[in-house]
Amino acid sequence: MNMDILKKILLLPLLVLLLSSCIKDNLDDCGRLDFRLQFSFTLNNQHEDLLADEVRNIRVYVFDQVTGLLVDMINVTEQDIARGYIDVDLLGGRYTFVAWGSNTNITNGGYAAAGTVGQTTLNDFRMTLATASLPSGSPYAGLADVVPQTAGFGDLFWAIAKDVTVLSSGRDQSVDFDLIRNTNTLTVNVAGLENLSTRALTGMELDVFTVGRNWLYGNDNNLFADTPRMLFLPHDGNRDEAGGKITEVFNIRQQRLSQNPVAARPILYVRDAATNTALIPPLDVVYLIQQMKDDAGNPLYPNQGYIDREDTFLIDIEFRNNNEGNLVIRISVKGWTMEYIYSVVA
Repeated sequence: MNMDILKKILLLPLLVLLLSSCIKDNLDDCGRLDFRLQFSFTLNNQHEDLLADEVRNIRVYVFDQVTGLLVDMINVTEQDIARGYIDVDLLGGRYTFVAWGSNTNITNGGYAAAGTVGQTTLNDFRMTLATASLPSGSPYAGLADVVPQTAGFGDLFWAIAKDVTVLSSGRDQSVDFDLIRNTNTLTVNVAGLENLSTRALTGMELDVFTVGRNWLYGNDNNLFADTPRMLFLPHDGNRDEAGGKITEVFNIRQQRLSQNPVAARPILYVRDAATNTALIPPLDVVYLIQQMKDDAGNPLYPNQGYIDREDTFLIDIEFRNNNEGNLVIRISVKGWTMEYIYSVVA
């Protein structure tokens, strides 16, 4: 046997092995490559990667850049998140990847994706906080249209990678997703309730809540001005009557506090629960956040990126009587205060 024949015989098993990687269930597997999706969560107020601490589940929606159609949905497990990446099998081409995550399973966290593989386009895709209709006879009728289907909805995270080319040859390809958090807590501290006693409101029950169109998201994490109005009620709080001073604290979970569109911003209401009487004018929450300043007078949240990094925003509301016997309502955030004076006779 000459050497040429021997070489061909030795190379034959290797050739069969290489071909078998394309001859699986069908020929569509030829040209598929491992492609790495890498995740982080550094866009927070700690300025460090908190991915493994804060995120438990991610779903990546893959859209064909040419047709715009949703072609795949990749589930990223807690194990994948712990190591910070997942390797996926993709055909060569151009794609846009949209990642949505949660601190629990996204569905269990109260969210739903409006998208069907092979039918939904990138522009039509929506991620939504699942809703229920406002109950009949609700005291919030006229202000809100819907309520969260899951009262204790989980955190929601988002990232996008646009027009990514997956090569049909070569390895070591990857794309990075640095998530932002869409959920925050609004803490409303209401003090001086004892000063309402002269107006026959002693022991009154406060009704503090927000209403906003900030719960339905497009692929760019954008909101829509024509979304139905969502009612957000406090998930916890406390009342303190020490020393004759009455203070109540309300913590209200929020969806994204986006600067735009203005019509989607949540509005804060403070009412007498017994009569539904407004105790303060309705307040644009994002406007109040934009007024917050540091000790040097610089804006704490000069753009949307700064707002997205924050977990909790504090608003102080104080009722007090001035020397003329009028009721003064002071609304404060860090570095900024406004007052309303009401000439009210007891």
